[in-house]
Amino acid sequence: MAAFERLCHQLEVHDECQFTMADLVAMMPSEDSYSERYLAQLLKDKYKDRVIIVERPGRSPILCFLGENFDQIGNVWYKNRSTDLQEERRRIVQKAAEIIRSDIFTMVHEPEFFPDLSGSNQNFAPDSLMSFLNTVTLPRKQRESSERRNRICDVLAHSIICTARPHVISPIQLGLGIWVHRKLGSKTLCDILYRMGSCVHYSVIQEYEKSAVIHSRLDFDSDAYIQLVFDNFDFNTATVDGHGTVHSMGGMIFVTPSTGVPPPSQLPRLTSETKKISLSQFGSIPLQIYRKPVQNGLSQITAADLRPEVSLLSTSQAESVSTARQLDLLWLIGNTGMPRIIPGWSG
Repeated sequence: MAAFERLCHQLEVHDECQFTMADLVAMMPSEDSYSERYLAQLLKDKYKDRVIIVERPGRSPILCFLGENFDQIGNVWYKNRSTDLQEERRRIVQKAAEIIRSDIFTMVHEPEFFPDLSGSNQNFAPDSLMSFLNTVTLPRKQRESSERRNRICDVLAHSIICTARPHVISPIQLGLGIWVHRKLGSKTLCDILYRMGSCVHYSVIQEYEKSAVIHSRLDFDSDAYIQLVFDNFDFNTATVDGHGTVHSMGGMIFVTPSTGVPPPSQLPRLTSETKKISLSQFGSIPLQIYRKPVQNGLSQITAADLRPEVSLLSTSQAESVSTARQLDLLWLIGNTGMPRIIPGWSG
């Protein structure tokens, strides 16, 4: 049981409150490891209502560790009321913050996947936090919620959650980081926004883009119209010695209608194995090396008559075909020697 006690100590001092049971089993020594079901039962017996275990079909359950017993905290708070008005107001605000914090730590987030960026993020923040922010940001002369204020409340809620739980990825912060990186290509700006609590770390943006390349889906609907567009680009060509230049080609796939594209699925995060995979293995066309033949190029050309055999035609048809061939040959020879004098001939 010493290994189990060490695991419990790690849970109590860890800055994250949510783990998969597979992660907890991996944290224990191999010689003392338990099964997920047995370990979950031990944690329930030890912490009782201080842990919440969420079952997921086909995947490892998620454990949410609440830490302190909030029922006992509530009883102590009611007993320690203060007669001083300012002190009592401070205690109320602090208790409200503890309640919101407990709700934040009980929210279940998928640790194996990136959040959905399609815009359906209503369940990312707890209701208590959103109610608090909507009340705080409500103007004095405006009693109806506006779209801009709701968006600001969402941004504030995501920043608070990611500050309290640094391992949680916010869809708003991830989307902003991806947009800044693709639109402006500035790592410095991403780092500044990350320090201000408005964006994910630059490494998360790189991980997302790499995962999108590795897990890209090309199973389009067979009835959809698909068009491939390719273009080349040259980088750093204005050099003195011609070294250090890059000549490459990229392409895009356009599909219409939009229903021909499969619906987006959850994008898996990179594991320790997939992080080692090079992006050069995906989305690229192998290079075809041209090898110059030993003989002269003209000697490799084989001329063949693709027109019908004259012997298979009637006499009048054969004469017309023979005359047309002679005219074609005459024009070809004349155009080669005197291109400015010989008029155009379409055969």
